[in-house]
Amino acid sequence: MNSAINRTRCWLYAIALTVGTGVLGYQRHTLNEQRALAACSILSSSGSPAGKGHLEILSAAYSIDRMYQSMEGPAGNQPLLKLSPAGTDDEVLFVTGVSSQVVDKDNHAGASAEFFCHANLTLNPGTSSPDKHNASFAQPTHMDWRLATLVPGSMSLQLPEGFGVPVRNGTLLDYYTMALNQNPGVPSQQIRIKSRIDFTRAPSTRALFRRSVYVHQQYREMQDAPVGVQAAAQAAEHAGAACGQSCNRNQLGKDASLFIDLAVPAHPGATCCVSNASAGGLLKQFGADNTIHWMVPPGRHSFKTDVSAQMELPYDTTAHLITGHLHPYGKSMRLVDKHSGKVVFEITSQDFRDKIGVQRMSEILSPAGTPIRKDSQLELVADYENTTDHPIDAMAIMYLYLAESPDRELFAVKH
Repeated sequence: MNSAINRTRCWLYAIALTVGTGVLGYQRHTLNEQRALAACSILSSSGSPAGKGHLEILSAAYSIDRMYQSMEGPAGNQPLLKLSPAGTDDEVLFVTGVSSQVVDKDNHAGASAEFFCHANLTLNPGTSSPDKHNASFAQPTHMDWRLATLVPGSMSLQLPEGFGVPVRNGTLLDYYTMALNQNPGVPSQQIRIKSRIDFTRAPSTRALFRRSVYVHQQYREMQDAPVGVQAAAQAAEHAGAACGQSCNRNQLGKDASLFIDLAVPAHPGATCCVSNASAGGLLKQFGADNTIHWMVPPGRHSFKTDVSAQMELPYDTTAHLITGHLHPYGKSMRLVDKHSGKVVFEITSQDFRDKIGVQRMSEILSPAGTPIRKDSQLELVADYENTTDHPIDAMAIMYLYLAESPDRELFAVKH
């Protein structure tokens, strides 16, 4: 699969299927076009009948020809990915890790990580849904549309040894990537995003499901909001295109994440739960005037939100990997037990010293697991220190991987 012919086909399809600034409109393309793009994006795949394997993919070329703030950059989707092309549809695989790297368009050498906005591994909405995926096991699982999200400073996610997110091999996946450029004066160039999905067939693997919780703030009209963020967000049409997945509690895992005034269907997670500091992205879940992408004035500020309901836990469980997403000038975020005041988890962020951008997000790996009760009352607190003389845009999201039922019959074939 790693042939020059295959790469040439990928470039041709990228030209044919990319629209606007590079955002690949999922809804606009036929199933055959999506399959062609999926085939040409695969660099390599490997796996043994009883062991570990991987799928390596390469995005279309993205032009870095001007500044792109958060959610404004060129993007694309690699749809209908089958983790093990040679495997049977019914076998259970466990996704154990996902990683992405920014590379040069032609020679695939490493390029600056500052151009990475995000990547999302999602269920393919044309062939699956969370309900269908979760019901495919003898005892239903609890995933939503997204299996993994990578963000600046956290471009590799590896679950603890012996843990994984279960997926039927016949369940097709999408991988959505977006570029970013927050620094003026960067020479014009073209980049790609090279990614790898790792999996195992080991039946002893402990199953995890993912939750994400968000700080949200009251929306205020801000003249200094990033140019074009509302239009860019409302144009998004894919599960990985933006920062959040389906966020309406009554529809979590059922419908795509939609803006209130969005007139066309969207791929699940294609939009933020709410928009990028704009009125168009307000979602009913957080009230008519709340946003998860807000503006921070100069100085030090803390923001907090009760996230108890956002956890949507099916039962008492344990957390085994915790990481998160902050924008530049974000310092830390803490998940706090509201009753005791105890910090359950804390994630920190470190920016580049010589340019704007997040260089590193910390993570917590816990093979033993940290207990989380279903009825826990939790608050997410985010700290920002804006050292500029103008408002900057901000987000704060914590990602948690939690244990599914320990029932070993969970992954039996369902008839």
